Amino acid sequence: MANIQDLLLTDSFDFAVEDGDFVLAAPEAALKQNMTLRALANKGDYKLDTTLGSNLESLMGKPNNVDTGMEGVELLTRAMTFDNMVNPSDLLVEPVPLSPNTLAFYLLVSTSDLFKNKVLAVAVVDLNTGISFKPVGEDL
Repeated sequence: MANIQDLLLTDSFDFAVEDGDFVLAAPEAALKQNMTLRALANKGDYKLDTTLGSNLESLMGKPNNVDTGMEGVELLTRAMTFDNMVNPSDLLVEPVPLSPNTLAFYLLVSTSDLFKNKVLAVAVVDLNTGISFKPVGEDL
């Protein structure tokens, strides 16, 4: 896994500021926010790096079945691992149907004791309306 250093973002994706200075994110927070941004984005959304993004929107309109779940797993795995942010062998993406039209994808990283088997992110895809992202611990 890459050693990620980043500025901390707030829950509304603004830069966190403390006493007039930007706040640096702890390693787990930096990884979580990078995973969140990649899951929510489509390739091409970030003009400075058009390779970032998962393209989960491509699942909209598809049936909630095993094939759609596996397609989401492939999209998220590629988005998290293409540049070695996370090693593919350290990432587990689990699709979980929540309703007839909603799939959740739990992203777990197990690279060190700090992240061992922690759910770092949950992407929720409503196959009719779009994508949301839930911080870990929030009700789905």
